Amino acid sequence: MYGKDKYQSHVAVVISKKVSKKAVNRNRFRRRTYEVLRKNYLPLADKLNIICLYKGKEIPENALEIEKSVMEFISFAHQKQLIEK
Repeated sequence: MYGKDKYQSHVAVVISKKVSKKAVNRNRFRRRTYEVLRKNYLPLADKLNIICLYKGKEIPENALEIEKSVMEFISFAHQKQLIEK
């Protein structure tokens, strides 16, 4: 693991310039995704390194859509046993 704290989960959110040319929009999406993961998932996770790669055609405008997408992904990952509960 990388980083200062080897016993803590780490998250990276990657979004391409193809999705949005404006860094402001990409950073807003990135911060909202971090917040959703921090609130809903990371307290339950133990020592995970997660990379989220956004492949959509456009960035969802409101935080509720982002939260819904992230939670759908987490439930999908649990069903496929990619991550433990």
